[in-house]
Amino acid sequence: MKRFALYIICVCLLSSCSSTQKMLDQSEFPEWLQKRPYSDSYFIGIGSAKKFGTPGSYMKSARERALADMSQSISVNISSTTSNTILEGRNGLHESYKQSVKAKTTEIFEGVEMVDQFDDGVNYHTYYKIDKATFYRLKEERKQKALKKALSYYNQAKSLEKNGQVARALGNYVEVINAVINYLNESTKIENNGVDVELAYEARNSFDRLVMGLSLNPLSSSLEVKRGEMLSDKDLNFLVEYDSDAVSDIPVTFKYSGGYLEKSKTISNATGEVSTFVKSVRSKRSNERVEAEIDIKSIVRKASNDLFVRKLFTINTPKKQMVDITILSPSIKIISSKENANSVNVLVGALSNSGIEINGGDDYLLDFSLDKQEKKLSYAYSVIYSLTLAVRSVKDANKQKVFTYTFSGEGRDVRIASMKVKDKLDRALKRRISSEVSRFVLR
Repeated sequence: MKRFALYIICVCLLSSCSSTQKMLDQSEFPEWLQKRPYSDSYFIGIGSAKKFGTPGSYMKSARERALADMSQSISVNISSTTSNTILEGRNGLHESYKQSVKAKTTEIFEGVEMVDQFDDGVNYHTYYKIDKATFYRLKEERKQKALKKALSYYNQAKSLEKNGQVARALGNYVEVINAVINYLNESTKIENNGVDVELAYEARNSFDRLVMGLSLNPLSSSLEVKRGEMLSDKDLNFLVEYDSDAVSDIPVTFKYSGGYLEKSKTISNATGEVSTFVKSVRSKRSNERVEAEIDIKSIVRKASNDLFVRKLFTINTPKKQMVDITILSPSIKIISSKENANSVNVLVGALSNSGIEINGGDDYLLDFSLDKQEKKLSYAYSVIYSLTLAVRSVKDANKQKVFTYTFSGEGRDVRIASMKVKDKLDRALKRRISSEVSRFVLR
């Protein structure tokens, strides 16, 4: 009996839940859901959301969709009646800005009021409106406040520019656009000391003028270096200027075609200088280059988080500058006795393949000493080679190293034992020994 009573209760509950989820007939829907209202006096937004989760969550979702719906008609209305020369002739930017405006209009709905709401059992619907006159009045108040803020940044930029603070002036011109980002599709004209200034247009033009007036010049456009040597910051030194005056605080990036740079980003100092270095030129090619570029993107990213603004200000960038590097092979002069000629030739061939010139100059001296010993064992003969390589730089007394190696071979006679140890020595000279010597020379 208890089980049956429990069953009846469960069925009733399920029936109750089922009845609340039943969709109403279309005729029971309010008129504003059956046919979208139209008004000359109001912007209208209608939003719907499935009744999932708590009432608070789906009501919020429906409201957001209603405001997004309203923002579409506002965006279309604004875009169809206004324009600004900052976007003219730039179709990609214009489309990007339209998307930016659409995303932001939901953030500016002061004075919005709910007209009605409706629950059809499955979905929750809301109907919002805002008086057009109220909307435009509030919009104009926000715009005037934004223009005053932008004008402050604009005048600061002009002052900084006069004082030679180009980097900060560039950042302030970006801030001008940040301040009026919601109004780039219309006039941003404001009076400044008795003169009307189209702020967005002037800020963008001033930014471009400064950027294109910046120059980045290497102190030397071509260099020669021996493989394994360093290119110092004195070699790879550049000067940032604007109208022939040194400019500080300008970010610059570097790229090296021959590999990784430990210092790939820097900022110009008080005398406009920037530099980088290559710790050791290891490339086997005869030519590489270092590329330097004023990092306009870094200046813009620092001044704005808005993706559209970043795109707007990085269309024009100064020309990249190159330093061509001619790489010469370092030379090693090998000193050894004639009886070691065969082993020396094996080492010469291996070192040549690593980009080192042999006996063609006097960058390094290598003393090749090979000592041979023969031993009679009870069961065979043993031959032992003791190899010593003393490498030293002719130019740098502190750069020197001694390499020592021992090899042995056994056989039923001295000839066979000698053949075995000679084979071990040759294989080591071609691989391990030549590699260690070249690493020392080229490091």
